[in-house]
Amino acid sequence: MGIFTEPPPSRFDIRFKLGRIPVRIHPFFWLSTFGLTLGANMAPMKIAIWVFAVLISILVHELGHAIAFRRFGCESRITLYGFGGLASAEPGSKGSPAGWSRIIVSAAGPFAGFALGAATLAAVLVSGHRAPLMMWTVGSGLPLPSLALFTLVADLMFINVIWGLVNLLPVHPLDGGDIALELARKRDPRRGVERSVWLSFWVAIAVGIVAIAVFHDVFVLIMFGYLAAMSWMVLHQRYGASARSFRVVRWFRAKSTVRSLDRVDGQKPSAEVDKVVRDLFERVEKRRTKPR
Repeated sequence: MGIFTEPPPSRFDIRFKLGRIPVRIHPFFWLSTFGLTLGANMAPMKIAIWVFAVLISILVHELGHAIAFRRFGCESRITLYGFGGLASAEPGSKGSPAGWSRIIVSAAGPFAGFALGAATLAAVLVSGHRAPLMMWTVGSGLPLPSLALFTLVADLMFINVIWGLVNLLPVHPLDGGDIALELARKRDPRRGVERSVWLSFWVAIAVGIVAIAVFHDVFVLIMFGYLAAMSWMVLHQRYGASARSFRVVRWFRAKSTVRSLDRVDGQKPSAEVDKVVRDLFERVEKRRTKPR
């Protein structure tokens, strides 16, 4: 169900290893991370700290996925690009992780970020200072001694806590979407995938509406609008969602029309109306879709 794929190599890639795990940083990662600061009127020092915080946080996140992959016998590698990254794996002797194993792999990334956020918070509190978390302050100690340190802690907490929670939303291709997919497959092996993509579509739309109506955040609106569009394309291409949606609309129109006629005649809508409309609707649909 992944919508994003690993980008092709470029001569500007930065490559290194974390233990036995290969890491590749695509140049678009730097451009995207820097692009998030545009329009924020940030000083060069704050921009440099933001890029560093994103780099460390995404590396830790993807490292959580990669280690979980290796735990289940798969060789893994990390690629940072775009607005995030990707932990890829080659199927091992036991095959690709699936079911609960896949859920653990998907959850390992966000929880690695939560662990980094918790470690950052603990270090600040143990040092006798208070930590910033968006518009809140955690702890009752002294302020952090420098603006650079305050900015670094604030960025690390925001990326690993707030972004981590957003990443657990059941929207494809976020980690929460992968978790929802596996849970849906377990609950309904036949239609689980389709149900998870429908859930992804509606949750992405809801998040986009809340982002613009409550927080006036155009970036989140665009991001989740794009993810909703991707889910709709999957539904349309694999499951014929457009035709099904229009059939549902016609069904409710027919049902409301018959109920309205009953009210005009002074009759209370009865349960028999549903059966009559359903039978008539199915007969019309069969004639309409019958091959000629």
